[in-house]
Amino acid sequence: MSEQIEVMVVPFQEKTAVVLPRNLVEYVLPYATPLPSAYEHEALVGSILYQNEKVPVLDLQLVYNNGENGPSVDSGHRRLVVLSCVSLHTEFSSYAIIADDAPRLFNTTPDNLQEVDKVAKSPFYSYIKLDKQPQELVTVDLEALEALIFADYLVKG
Repeated sequence: MSEQIEVMVVPFQEKTAVVLPRNLVEYVLPYATPLPSAYEHEALVGSILYQNEKVPVLDLQLVYNNGENGPSVDSGHRRLVVLSCVSLHTEFSSYAIIADDAPRLFNTTPDNLQEVDKVAKSPFYSYIKLDKQPQELVTVDLEALEALIFADYLVKG
């Protein structure tokens, strides 16, 4: 029998969602317009205050669509998903991504995850099918994503 894994499916544009390991998700918050902040990467659209810390907000659509906004759903359902960083940064230990709709939590097994024959562009890793999800699901290389968007903040080792 295969081991159970917990994943969170986070929709970030109309027909696309990212699959994240549940253990990296700190909290799901109602959407609030991010505070203006001066970050280098265009996909960092501002920041929020979370647990008394300034947390950058990432619009994953801008990374996925090479700087362009993709098709969105009604913004009345948006959420902010706060993730723990997997890389070391000097200024923050977490960041938030904008979800176009409520994220969904799944308990599944590796046998239920099927890779789709479609090439994903970096920092996205692959497209997958999970049970009967109607959205196109993509996995992301979080280390590569953080290296891309937080390049000026990475701790040099």
